Amino acid sequence: MRFTRADLPGIALAGLAPAALYVLVVAAFDLWRHEGTPLLSALAIVVAFAAGISLGALARFVRHWSVVGGLVAAMGLDVAGVIVLQRTGQDGTVLATALKLGGVGFSLAANAVIAYDVIDRGLLPILDRRAAHRATHRAGRA
Repeated sequence: MRFTRADLPGIALAGLAPAALYVLVVAAFDLWRHEGTPLLSALAIVVAFAAGISLGALARFVRHWSVVGGLVAAMGLDVAGVIVLQRTGQDGTVLATALKLGGVGFSLAANAVIAYDVIDRGLLPILDRRAAHRATHRAGRA
């Protein structure tokens, strides 16, 4: 199999996304101080396997990278806003809650765009080719 220019985002995602997701999970559950236990290495293996393989393999079918990138950038700004509000002591405000819900919305939207592209450009053409192949075999028998 030869790699093409369209595979570059998938290769980058397979390399960078697992590390980013690992840091996100460790930070979210405040696991920084688990020294001497196998928890962090086991978590790294699970995250790297799931994120690296699935994102790297499916990135070939994503066409709307600008939309995904925009949603990820908006999510990053949203997280920065939440951190600023937490450090200024305004974590329980309506704005902080709205930003947290907005981050969830941005994440779901980015995943929805990726899922749509994978289904539209990856799965549906396979099913269409299979249906056409079956139709030609049935026509040949009749």
